[in-house]
Amino acid sequence: MVLRGGAGIFHRTDTRGNIATGFSLNTNYINSLDAGQTPSSGLTGPYSLQRPFPDGIVSPFGANLGIATNFGAGVSFDNPNRPIPRTRQWSLTIERELPWSSVLEGSYVGSRTTQEGRGIQIGDMSQADWDRAQADPGFYQQAVPNPFFGNAQPGTVLNSQANVARRELLRAYPGFTSVFDNISTFGRVWYHGLQVRFEKRMLGDRSKAGAFTVVTAYTWSKMMENALRNDFAFAWQKPISQVTGEDRTHNFTTAMIWDLPFGKGRSMLTNLSPTGQALLGGWTVNFNLIYQSGVPLPAWRDWEFRCGDPGAVQRTEARWFFNDCTRFNECWRQLRPFEYRELPARFHQLRSQTAPQFDLMVNKKFNLTERFRLEIRGEAFNAFNTPLRGDPPSTNPQGADFGILPVAQLNFPRNVQLGMRLYF
Repeated sequence: MVLRGGAGIFHRTDTRGNIATGFSLNTNYINSLDAGQTPSSGLTGPYSLQRPFPDGIVSPFGANLGIATNFGAGVSFDNPNRPIPRTRQWSLTIERELPWSSVLEGSYVGSRTTQEGRGIQIGDMSQADWDRAQADPGFYQQAVPNPFFGNAQPGTVLNSQANVARRELLRAYPGFTSVFDNISTFGRVWYHGLQVRFEKRMLGDRSKAGAFTVVTAYTWSKMMENALRNDFAFAWQKPISQVTGEDRTHNFTTAMIWDLPFGKGRSMLTNLSPTGQALLGGWTVNFNLIYQSGVPLPAWRDWEFRCGDPGAVQRTEARWFFNDCTRFNECWRQLRPFEYRELPARFHQLRSQTAPQFDLMVNKKFNLTERFRLEIRGEAFNAFNTPLRGDPPSTNPQGADFGILPVAQLNFPRNVQLGMRLYF
């Protein structure tokens, strides 16, 4: 029996988005001058295809405007004092030799990353305003006179619209349609996994069946992160725990290697002629099986489902989860404006399509002379041509393709390749 363990701390590379606010600006097209009630353009004149940007093209101001940079539009920033994310990893393994040339190994592996960057909107309304807006959304959506009309930077929304929704004036930073912190450091990611490996070497080289080795590994794991249900001010939002987009609960692999027992130096047909040895002797066959759970599907966060478990259906390609459009009004309710989302970003119980994948390989070595040796190899990846379909759309119950597996195939179709290698 062998006991192994270890732990370590790793620091992330200090990567940021190289934000160039003030040095790289877009000239936005203004599609309405009255908060979306009517379009801004006619067939000709300002805002039409004839003159889409009547106020001219916005020129970058660099750092000359200071905190007024992008006034009338949105800004984002990378905190220059951001601490470097760090990951703590640990593992504990017990390995046991068993009879008949076999080994069983079990491991617990874990990791935890802190100070992970999370994007967060800090320029929206206060929690009190959000709570009141749920009861009276029309008050916050009502068009009111825009005090920044003609006073913001040319080409921005607030400079061009005489009226804006009242919500725009109740933001934490009025005059900016968005203030986004790209790398707020409240993020955490953690992983726990049970890993089991079994290796069996059956039948030595002198056996009648030839050498045969099997290595099987299985991992049962969960990878979680904390995030926000709503992209509002971090000051009053509490993060929740949810599975990551890379989480795969089960991962099973098996690899088999069989030296066929035919030919010289093996237990059967040892007296083959040179031609027989070239055709039958010295072959090795490899077989790999890989199966893993699908990844979590994105959640319909702007909708409420009211008909029980959406995964409790007879799963088909056309119904990966509940998507009965004849019961749409009964089972679905779209969230009202300003209503808080209750779902995480992705589901744990609804996952992408998956299927076992098989690879086969055969190879043989020829001793041509004392100096030259030739190896030929044939490989078939996805040997049984098992497709893995793309993720079914899962965020908009009104979509015609909602809950239907797309025709697109994620994995490669069967791929057969032949190779030859000369040793000298």
